[in-house]
Amino acid sequence: MVNLDDRFRVRVTVGAVVERDGKILCVEENKKFPDDPEVVLVTPGGHLEPDESIINGILREVREETGYTVEPVDLIGVYQNNYTHGGPSIKFAFRANVVSEETVPVEDESVLRVLWVPKDELQKRRKEWRPGSTVQQLDDYFKDTHFPLDLLHYSNVIKTP
Repeated sequence: MVNLDDRFRVRVTVGAVVERDGKILCVEENKKFPDDPEVVLVTPGGHLEPDESIINGILREVREETGYTVEPVDLIGVYQNNYTHGGPSIKFAFRANVVSEETVPVEDESVLRVLWVPKDELQKRRKEWRPGSTVQQLDDYFKDTHFPLDLLHYSNVIKTP
């Protein structure tokens, strides 16, 4: 029998780039990691919860961090990073649209403020972006990189051999 405690472990995260009227939905957070600027500018996202699909994870994370309800449109990319501060991580980044202007209170205590940043201003503020997958997903977003959502499949009932 395989000892699962000895297997490689990776953190799975999700992120969304939400655009409306030429502006991108962003979150300002305090510095979390040594490589961060004092205040970082990120797109909403975070860690997947146990037994949560990737799509449900992005819906939850955007709502917790911004108060908005969104719908993923397509996949921007999948990014594998090995962070010195947190180990290996795989991020699924999406392009998403706001589906309701009605917001709920922001639940994430690390969020300083939620703001809509014009695309040209966001590119000028690159030094404020969190290093790693935030930079990668925004670079790909601005290059108009995207893939269909039907690449992703979810099942919570998989039997091992």
